[in-house]
Amino acid sequence: MNLYRPKFKDRKTGVLRETSRWYIDFRDHHRTRQRFAGSEDRHETTEFGRMLDDLVRCRKRAVQPKDRLWNWLMGLPVDVQGKLVGLDLADKAWFTALSQGDRLSAWVDDFETWLRTSKGKNGYHRNAGHVQVTMHRIHAIVDGCGFKTWGDIRKGAVETYLGGLSIEIGTHNGYITAIKHFTTWCVKDGRAEFSPVQYLDRVAAPQKEKRRPLAADEVRQLLRATVNGPRRYCMTGFERAALYRLGIETGYRANELRHLTGGCFDLDQATVSLAAEFCKDRRDATQPITMALASALRSFLDGKGPTDRVFALHTPKTALMIQADAGEAGLPLVDDKGRELVFHSLRHTLRTELERARVSDGVIDTIMRHKPKGVGKTFYRHASDFEIREGIERLPEYPWPAEREHQRVKKAVF
Repeated sequence: MNLYRPKFKDRKTGVLRETSRWYIDFRDHHRTRQRFAGSEDRHETTEFGRMLDDLVRCRKRAVQPKDRLWNWLMGLPVDVQGKLVGLDLADKAWFTALSQGDRLSAWVDDFETWLRTSKGKNGYHRNAGHVQVTMHRIHAIVDGCGFKTWGDIRKGAVETYLGGLSIEIGTHNGYITAIKHFTTWCVKDGRAEFSPVQYLDRVAAPQKEKRRPLAADEVRQLLRATVNGPRRYCMTGFERAALYRLGIETGYRANELRHLTGGCFDLDQATVSLAAEFCKDRRDATQPITMALASALRSFLDGKGPTDRVFALHTPKTALMIQADAGEAGLPLVDDKGRELVFHSLRHTLRTELERARVSDGVIDTIMRHKPKGVGKTFYRHASDFEIREGIERLPEYPWPAEREHQRVKKAVF
């Protein structure tokens, strides 16, 4: 590329003078010498020439311009665009209208299809709820910021939009994770060269424990009040008490307990197994339970087939369910540290009791299905079945509702 000012003879004075505008001399993808008029600003014309060089490279490789070069082409005056088309440096279809495949909405739809049909790193399909939340946040950002094409996406626009929402820090970071996931996918899929929100950082959120564990006496009080409580959320008091007891000893989450069937229980080995597709980490889980609980579950599981659901846990409002039972038991819903009693508190209770029983961290991580940190703990610490069984048997002795109480409550309800 050569940058220069042509000279001309003034008709009135006959003196040679330079034009006010700069010109660009270059060779196109056909090796033909071309001349293009720039502006009166040297730096602006130099940048124009650099973009022309990039455009020539794209034509040599027979690829469509992307990102910054594409935005530059779209912002050129109509006459300049026409000249580029005339020199075969651009395709006329680029400027008349963007094709449907280049619209950002089409890319978002393709991303949603990929999320629903492809498998994650763990080899399993993504949870439908996760896909729904992710796509809702992406659509909210795209529509809220008015993004129509890939070139419209700006880090500052996303920050401004999210800053105007009245949401918690965790939700704010969730929006950032969603839009960065989408843009990164576009880059890896070959649709773009770089992510415009690559440097969009998550907001630093203070680490605050929100859920409180239950003490052993509180667990006994909760189970005792629940078994004698009324029917709630399509479950009798006895069924809810069994649900809470099993949740404390296995550490299973609400959605994991929801998918337990009669075939998941091996009462002879005192274990409860769940397929990977129903677990949060998408890994098969086999959780040990105390021998006392395994013995008590025999009558509870009597009559349930291998494919029959053990609990009729259809409601997503598990926090309201356990809070109602805790209220009848006289337990505080919020402790002195501001931590709230929710269904996930049962899982917190399990880890807390294991730590109180002085079970080693490696065994606790195995029981809780937590990923240990550090190379040594990840690859060189192996908890044996004996250690896991010993740790579970150290849990406090929680009551199991007597059969006569179950029958009495069942008759009262039905």
